[in-house]
Amino acid sequence: MTVVTQRAVTRIGTRPLLIAGAAIAAGAMVWLSRITEHSTFAGGMLGPELLLGAGLGPLFVLLFLVGLTKVNNDDAGVASSLINVGQQVVSATDRGPGPVCCRSESFAVLIPAGGGLR
Repeated sequence: MTVVTQRAVTRIGTRPLLIAGAAIAAGAMVWLSRITEHSTFAGGMLGPELLLGAGLGPLFVLLFLVGLTKVNNDDAGVASSLINVGQQVVSATDRGPGPVCCRSESFAVLIPAGGGLR
């Protein structure tokens, strides 16, 4: 996916690819929100997970590419680590669309309609 993304950047540009990757990932999240407790892996999870990978894979490559574009060679390690730390902080503090969706789905399973934890 990285090679395909790198070739597409030279032909299309980063902005359209960022928008497309985010839209594909958002569509996959919407599709994942439709699964039930009776869904199978092949019927409910496989398609959205493949679509999520197709959207987030190029998205992360492009985020690093844009984040490191005008950085001096001497500062490339620091800039790359700042991008990594930013992604880790967003994931750890539930401040992104992925953790919010997953957290709300987890609470819906843990807390039944009558209240109380299982």
